[in-house]
Amino acid sequence: MQDYTENLQASYHAVLKRIRQLQGRLRAAGDSLSQRTIVDELTQLEQERLKIDNLFLESGAEMHATTDDERFAILASLEKRYPDVLRTHSTQVRDVQALLLYLRYFEEEFIGLFSERKLKLDVKYSVERDGFYHQFSQLSRRVANYCDEALRIQEGNYSKTYEQDMLKRMVEMRHAVVIDSNTFFGRVHRFAGELIDDLDGDGILCQNGESELTYSELDRETELRGVAVRDALQLLFDACDEILEYLDVPDFG
Repeated sequence: MQDYTENLQASYHAVLKRIRQLQGRLRAAGDSLSQRTIVDELTQLEQERLKIDNLFLESGAEMHATTDDERFAILASLEKRYPDVLRTHSTQVRDVQALLLYLRYFEEEFIGLFSERKLKLDVKYSVERDGFYHQFSQLSRRVANYCDEALRIQEGNYSKTYEQDMLKRMVEMRHAVVIDSNTFFGRVHRFAGELIDDLDGDGILCQNGESELTYSELDRETELRGVAVRDALQLLFDACDEILEYLDVPDFG
């Protein structure tokens, strides 16, 4: 039984590795023909992953793998901080699990920073600051919708006649949420970087860079309590920096 489980795990991780490689190629593909070809390859791999998933469920074997890449120290800490996320989404591919962890972390630690009370900015940056909450809510819904669709496929709640189409749709949805996530965190990354540069210079855009952030006992934030706004922006910038590196979406601009 142990040999069977080990072989199953080896096959599973090999498929996941190939999926991750192809997802990287899909993000880097600049033309629709290449994208369609890669989506077809990914669809075949998803069929294989689905079969192995079902064997795992039948055998009771564990599929979870953790991050050991030193480039993603925040992600490694989030795996320990939010084990419930990994349990709930144990059948999702690794990239989606990572994205869910990052989103949970961002919601708990940083989304509350985007308010007039916490971040006093000039008019232009105030408008951008106020838009991030809505953008984050939209992104979270898109990711949740993808996870619901992927779980429905995982549980076999569809006609097998349409399996290829369903898996292809799942691949395309996953690609879309990665691109959307990259867009959102890219905007926040630029926003935080510009404010940091301002505070290190003339301090025109942000009026409370030296102010200490305070939170009530009911607030979820733990890392920003008692931290100066300038330092909080640096933590935000660094978090987005890691997320963008993990998502690894090329800039075609």
